[in-house]
Amino acid sequence: MKTLTILLFLTPLFSCGQKYFEGEIVYSNETIKKESSFDLNRIPCAESKSTAIVYKNGDFFSRLDNCFIEYQYFNHTMSQVFYKLHGADTLLFEDYNKNPPEGDSIISVTKYNNTDTILNIICNRIVVQRTNTKMIFVYSPDLKVNPAWFKNARSGYYDVIYGQMKSVYLKYIIEGEGYISTSIATKIDHKPISSDIFPEVAKLPKTPL
Repeated sequence: MKTLTILLFLTPLFSCGQKYFEGEIVYSNETIKKESSFDLNRIPCAESKSTAIVYKNGDFFSRLDNCFIEYQYFNHTMSQVFYKLHGADTLLFEDYNKNPPEGDSIISVTKYNNTDTILNIICNRIVVQRTNTKMIFVYSPDLKVNPAWFKNARSGYYDVIYGQMKSVYLKYIIEGEGYISTSIATKIDHKPISSDIFPEVAKLPKTPL
Protein backbone atom coordinates (compact mmCIF):
# COMPACT_ATOMS: atom_id res chain seq x y z
CA MET A 1 0.00 0.00 0.00
CA LYS A 2 2.85 2.39 0.75
CA THR A 3 3.71 2.51 -2.95
CA LEU A 4 0.50 4.44 -3.49
CA THR A 5 -0.05 7.99 -4.13
CA ILE A 6 0.58 11.86 -4.81
CA LEU A 7 0.44 17.26 -7.76
CA LEU A 8 0.16 21.38 -10.00
CA PHE A 9 -0.97 24.55 -12.41
CA LEU A 10 0.37 27.83 -13.73
CA THR A 11 -1.43 30.33 -11.47
CA PRO A 12 1.03 31.80 -8.95
CA LEU A 13 0.29 30.80 -5.38
CA PHE A 14 0.12 34.34 -4.05
CA SER A 15 -2.61 35.23 -6.53
CA CYS A 16 -4.97 32.96 -4.59
CA GLY A 17 -4.00 34.40 -1.23
CA GLN A 18 -2.81 31.00 -0.05
CA LYS A 19 0.16 30.58 2.25
CA TYR A 20 0.04 26.82 1.75
CA PHE A 21 -1.20 24.97 -1.27
CA GLU A 22 -4.89 24.12 -1.30
CA GLY A 23 -6.64 22.64 -4.29
CA GLU A 24 -6.76 19.65 -6.62
CA ILE A 25 -4.03 18.08 -8.73
CA VAL A 26 -4.45 15.43 -11.40
CA TYR A 27 -1.60 13.02 -12.20
CA SER A 28 -0.85 10.57 -14.97
CA ASN A 29 0.43 7.21 -13.70
CA GLU A 30 2.48 4.38 -15.15
CA THR A 31 4.00 1.25 -13.64
CA ILE A 32 6.37 -0.88 -15.72
CA LYS A 33 8.43 -3.99 -15.19
CA LYS A 34 12.19 -3.80 -14.92
CA GLU A 35 12.38 -7.49 -15.71
CA SER A 36 9.91 -9.67 -17.59
CA SER A 37 9.50 -12.19 -14.76
CA PHE A 38 8.22 -9.60 -12.28
CA ASP A 39 4.51 -9.89 -11.42
CA LEU A 40 2.93 -6.41 -11.49
CA ASN A 41 0.05 -7.76 -9.40
CA ARG A 42 2.40 -7.36 -6.44
CA ILE A 43 2.06 -3.57 -6.83
CA PRO A 44 -1.30 -2.20 -5.61
CA CYS A 45 -3.24 -0.48 -8.42
CA ALA A 46 -0.44 -0.96 -10.94
CA GLU A 47 -3.00 -0.63 -13.76
CA SER A 48 -4.05 2.86 -12.66
CA LYS A 49 -3.49 5.57 -15.28
CA SER A 50 -4.76 8.61 -13.39
CA THR A 51 -4.96 9.97 -9.84
CA ALA A 52 -6.85 13.05 -8.62
CA ILE A 53 -5.77 14.41 -5.23
CA VAL A 54 -7.17 17.26 -3.16
CA TYR A 55 -5.05 18.95 -0.48
CA LYS A 56 -6.13 21.05 2.47
CA ASN A 57 -4.21 21.97 5.63
CA GLY A 58 -2.03 18.85 5.68
CA ASP A 59 -4.77 16.36 4.77
CA PHE A 60 -5.12 14.82 1.33
CA PHE A 61 -7.74 12.72 -0.37
CA SER A 62 -7.01 10.76 -3.54
CA ARG A 63 -8.96 8.73 -6.07
CA LEU A 64 -7.32 6.44 -8.61
CA ASP A 65 -8.92 5.06 -11.74
CA ASN A 66 -8.92 1.32 -12.43
CA CYS A 67 -8.15 0.39 -8.83
CA PHE A 68 -9.73 -1.80 -6.15
CA ILE A 69 -9.29 1.16 -3.77
CA GLU A 70 -12.16 3.65 -4.01
CA TYR A 71 -10.22 6.36 -2.18
CA GLN A 72 -7.23 6.97 0.07
CA TYR A 73 -7.24 9.58 2.82
CA PHE A 74 -4.33 10.88 4.90
CA ASN A 75 -5.27 12.62 8.14
CA HIS A 76 -2.26 14.58 9.35
CA THR A 77 -3.60 15.12 12.89
CA MET A 78 -3.87 11.37 13.41
CA SER A 79 -0.89 10.57 11.14
CA GLN A 80 -2.96 7.74 9.69
CA VAL A 81 -3.83 6.68 6.16
CA PHE A 82 -7.32 5.28 5.47
CA TYR A 83 -8.29 3.12 2.49
CA LYS A 84 -11.88 2.61 1.30
CA LEU A 85 -12.24 -0.45 -0.94
CA HIS A 86 -14.99 -0.63 -3.54
CA GLY A 87 -18.01 -2.45 -2.13
CA ALA A 88 -16.70 -2.42 1.46
CA ASP A 89 -18.13 -0.48 4.41
CA THR A 90 -15.10 -0.85 6.69
CA LEU A 91 -12.05 1.36 6.21
CA LEU A 92 -8.58 -0.15 6.30
CA PHE A 93 -5.98 2.04 7.98
CA GLU A 94 -2.25 2.30 8.54
CA ASP A 95 -0.70 4.05 11.53
CA TYR A 96 2.17 6.22 10.29
CA ASN A 97 3.13 7.23 13.84
CA LYS A 98 5.22 4.08 14.09
CA ASN A 99 8.87 3.89 13.13
CA PRO A 100 9.50 2.31 9.71
CA PRO A 101 10.89 -1.23 9.59
CA GLU A 102 14.62 -1.40 10.19
CA GLY A 103 15.02 -3.65 7.15
CA ASP A 104 13.93 -0.83 4.81
CA SER A 105 15.47 2.22 6.41
CA ILE A 106 16.62 5.38 4.64
CA ILE A 107 20.25 5.25 3.54
CA SER A 108 20.56 8.75 2.05
CA VAL A 109 18.59 11.82 1.01
CA THR A 110 20.01 14.02 -1.76
CA LYS A 111 18.57 17.31 -3.04
CA TYR A 112 19.06 18.83 -6.49
CA ASN A 113 17.91 22.23 -7.72
CA ASN A 114 16.45 23.22 -11.10
CA THR A 115 16.37 19.68 -12.45
CA ASP A 116 12.95 19.39 -14.11
CA THR A 117 10.29 21.46 -15.83
CA ILE A 118 6.69 20.36 -15.30
CA LEU A 119 3.80 22.36 -16.74
CA ASN A 120 6.28 25.16 -17.48
CA ILE A 121 7.36 25.28 -13.83
CA ILE A 122 11.03 24.81 -12.98
CA CYS A 123 11.33 22.26 -10.21
CA ASN A 124 13.76 20.71 -7.77
CA ARG A 125 14.03 17.06 -6.80
CA ILE A 126 15.01 14.91 -3.87
CA VAL A 127 16.28 11.36 -4.10
CA VAL A 128 15.49 9.16 -1.11
CA GLN A 129 17.49 5.95 -1.17
CA ARG A 130 16.06 3.22 0.99
CA THR A 131 17.40 -0.27 1.54
CA ASN A 132 15.10 -1.83 -1.04
CA THR A 133 13.60 1.14 -2.89
CA LYS A 134 14.67 4.42 -4.47
CA MET A 135 12.12 7.25 -4.34
CA ILE A 136 12.48 10.44 -6.39
CA PHE A 137 10.19 13.41 -5.77
CA VAL A 138 10.03 16.46 -8.03
CA TYR A 139 8.51 19.62 -6.57
CA SER A 140 8.11 23.37 -6.86
CA PRO A 141 9.02 25.40 -3.74
CA ASP A 142 6.07 27.69 -4.58
CA LEU A 143 3.52 24.97 -3.78
CA LYS A 144 4.18 25.08 -0.08
CA VAL A 145 3.10 22.83 2.76
CA ASN A 146 3.92 23.07 6.45
CA PRO A 147 6.44 20.29 7.24
CA ALA A 148 5.21 20.27 10.86
CA TRP A 149 2.02 18.63 9.57
CA PHE A 150 4.00 15.49 8.75
CA LYS A 151 6.58 15.34 11.53
CA ASN A 152 4.90 12.35 13.21
CA ALA A 153 4.27 10.39 9.99
CA ARG A 154 7.43 8.33 10.25
CA SER A 155 6.22 4.97 8.97
CA GLY A 156 5.43 6.40 5.53
CA TYR A 157 8.61 8.51 5.53
CA TYR A 158 6.40 11.59 5.19
CA ASP A 159 8.40 13.27 7.96
CA VAL A 160 11.53 13.06 5.79
CA ILE A 161 9.95 13.62 2.38
CA TYR A 162 7.84 16.66 3.29
CA GLY A 163 10.46 17.85 5.74
CA GLN A 164 12.86 18.15 2.80
CA MET A 165 10.47 19.40 0.10
CA LYS A 166 8.25 21.65 2.22
CA SER A 167 5.98 21.41 -0.82
CA VAL A 168 3.61 19.07 -2.55
CA TYR A 169 5.22 16.94 -5.22
CA LEU A 170 4.59 17.30 -8.93
CA LYS A 171 6.12 13.99 -9.88
CA TYR A 172 7.38 10.87 -8.22
CA ILE A 173 9.42 7.93 -9.44
CA ILE A 174 9.51 4.86 -7.21
CA GLU A 175 11.97 2.19 -8.25
CA GLY A 176 11.74 -1.12 -6.42
CA GLU A 177 12.85 -4.63 -7.04
CA GLY A 178 11.49 -5.46 -10.48
CA TYR A 179 9.34 -2.39 -11.17
CA ILE A 180 9.28 1.39 -11.68
CA SER A 181 6.18 3.47 -10.84
CA THR A 182 5.87 7.03 -12.11
CA SER A 183 3.25 9.71 -11.49
CA ILE A 184 3.43 13.19 -13.03
CA ALA A 185 1.13 16.17 -12.63
CA THR A 186 -0.94 17.06 -15.70
CA LYS A 187 -3.15 19.73 -14.13
CA ILE A 188 -3.34 21.78 -10.96
CA ASP A 189 -6.28 23.79 -9.71
CA HIS A 190 -5.79 26.26 -6.85
CA LYS A 191 -9.17 26.48 -5.15
CA PRO A 192 -10.78 26.32 -1.70
CA ILE A 193 -11.51 22.77 -0.61
CA SER A 194 -14.53 22.04 1.56
CA SER A 195 -13.73 19.92 4.61
CA ASP A 196 -16.85 17.91 3.73
CA ILE A 197 -14.86 16.07 1.06
CA PHE A 198 -12.91 14.22 3.74
CA PRO A 199 -14.57 11.15 5.29
CA GLU A 200 -15.62 11.34 8.94
CA VAL A 201 -13.41 8.44 9.95
CA ALA A 202 -14.43 8.63 13.61
CA LYS A 203 -17.94 7.58 12.59
CA LEU A 204 -16.93 4.76 10.24
CA PRO A 205 -15.96 1.15 11.05
CA LYS A 206 -12.22 0.63 10.76
CA THR A 207 -9.72 -2.20 10.85
CA PRO A 208 -5.89 -2.00 10.77
CA LEU A 209 -3.92 -3.39 7.87
